[in-house]
Amino acid sequence: GTKVAWENITDRTVTATIYTLTKEVRVPYGGTFSVLFTETITTNNTINARIYVNGVAVGTARADLNSTSIYTEDITVVAGDLLQIYAYVDAGSGTIKDMYLKESNPMLTFGNVL
Repeated sequence: GTKVAWENITDRTVTATIYTLTKEVRVPYGGTFSVLFTETITTNNTINARIYVNGVAVGTARADLNSTSIYTEDITVVAGDLLQIYAYVDAGSGTIKDMYLKESNPMLTFGNVL
């Protein structure tokens, strides 16, 4: 999708060394959303992130060394599901900078949760 139904542009620092919930939203209606997020890390460390639904990994595992990357994946959910970004670092700290849910014709926009 191309229109933003939800956004969370608050930076979330990641220091965990196992997958840990970093951002989430409860979707008020079902459909397929383009989930976009940005991960960044410096100082020769690696940040890893993945999209989850209701605590279950559904997206592609992403990893970046000393860089900033933007990823988008289409994820299908039903009303009430939690769309989430989980992330971890190998050492130091990284950042999940934003998370957007986009679709072609949003039924409504909804507020952020985490």
